[in-house]
This record gives sequence, C-alpha cells and structure tokens, in this order.
Amino acid sequence: MNAFKRILEPLQKKIYLLIGRAILTAINNSETTQKLQIVALSGETITDIERFQNYGFESYPLAGAEIAGLFLNGNRDNGIVICVHDRRYRPTDLASGEVAVYHSEGHRVLLKAGGVIEIEGTEIKVGDVAGTLNKLLNKLAMDIYNGHTHNVLPGITTVPNTLMVEDTDTTVITKAN
Repeated sequence: MNAFKRILEPLQKKIYLLIGRAILTAINNSETTQKLQIVALSGETITDIERFQNYGFESYPLAGAEIAGLFLNGNRDNGIVICVHDRRYRPTDLASGEVAVYHSEGHRVLLKAGGVIEIEGTEIKVGDVAGTLNKLLNKLAMDIYNGHTHNVLPGITTVPNTLMVEDTDTTVITKAN
C-alpha cells in the first residue's frame, strides 16, 4: 500500500494545487487584462496572474480582497483569477432576487423586484438622462398624436392625415411631409 501511495502522492499534490484561494495584494491595470499579485493561504506570493472578468463588466478591486484562482496542471506560474470577493464591503441587506452594483464607500445601484431601480449616493451623476427622457417623452407624445381620433357625430374620425415623425438627429418631433 505504501508503494501505491508514493506513486499517487505527486498527482494528489497537483490536484490540490488546481484551485486556490488567496489575498489580493496589488494590481497592474495598465494592460489589456488586469494582472494581479496575490498571496496564497500558504504565504506563497504569486505575481502577474491574469484576472478574467465577464464581458461588459469591469472593476478595480481593493488590496485585501479575496480571490479564487485556477492553476492549469497545478502549476502556480500558470493561473487565472476567476473571482474577486470582498466581504468587507458586500451589502448584506438585499432581498431575495435583488442585484446590487456597489462601491467600498457605500454608494450603490440596486435592482429590485417590480422594475424598481434605487440609486444611493451622496452625489449622483446621471449622464444624459435628460436627453434620454426627452426622447422617450417625445416618442410617447408622437405615438399618442399619431393614433388619436375624435368622437364626433355620427361616429369616430380617423387618425390624422399628417403624422408626426421623430427626427433621428435631434430630440425634436416634426410633422411628416
């Protein structure tokens, strides 16, 4: 049995090294993929490990966050970070099904049931929300106008002969020719 155990021991060590947890100590954010420096739970420092992030989402975590990494063939020089978690700042007040984008300073965007979006922060910069709302209101007004009729005796009129159309270059609604 000891001979069999000796044969399997190197394989067992590689299996144990395939997945690991560590603490983030530094980030190089200047390349096309973030490169992290981490300290594994055994005190081992690993540098230039790539951090994989979901397309369309990007973050720059703080030192001290925890990571989960995969190491190809158990090789600690050939790994990727697949998750960064920071229990110091994770919101704990979410209801079932809610989603939050949050910051270490406490501000956040919360997606709640029923289509409710809550934005919490001391200063909220909303970009071109006014322009977007203007376009939506213009579209609503255009749809109402273009589909309206009048109740007159002996019946109901048809929709207007001249319809309103949206000018794609502006937020102004004009009558179609």
